[in-house]
Amino acid sequence: MEKIKNAVLLLGICAAVSGIFYIVRCYGMAYTDKDVLSRWDLNLYAFFMVLLVLGAGPKWLDFSNNFTNYMGKCCFGIYVLHIPVLLVINYLLAGKELPLTVVYGIELVGGFVVSILLYEVIRRIPVLRYWILGIRKQRNNV
Repeated sequence: MEKIKNAVLLLGICAAVSGIFYIVRCYGMAYTDKDVLSRWDLNLYAFFMVLLVLGAGPKWLDFSNNFTNYMGKCCFGIYVLHIPVLLVINYLLAGKELPLTVVYGIELVGGFVVSILLYEVIRRIPVLRYWILGIRKQRNNV
């Protein structure tokens, strides 16, 4: 893993070159077609991209700050609550004549913010915290 982490720049260049090569050769073809998905140049691009992601994560995303510490504590609650929140947002936006990018933007920002706020409300009410999230309050053994 250390070798992959050290070769991130080279892997990024290889992924970019193989991706451009694939796009040039397959431009205009149906990208879900079996003939396109089984091409060697697509598989080469996918190989380099997987290695790039595996190396870039430990190299650039292994840090800690207040935001990452908070998200580490509440990620399960947000995971549990984000689907109902997105369903409500989608229900409220149904039938509106909004551009698709606006709808996705509202879902992205609204889903993230409302899920965090709902988690914070539920976290403070012991009965709801246990019933919805399955989290009991820590007891101090003295």
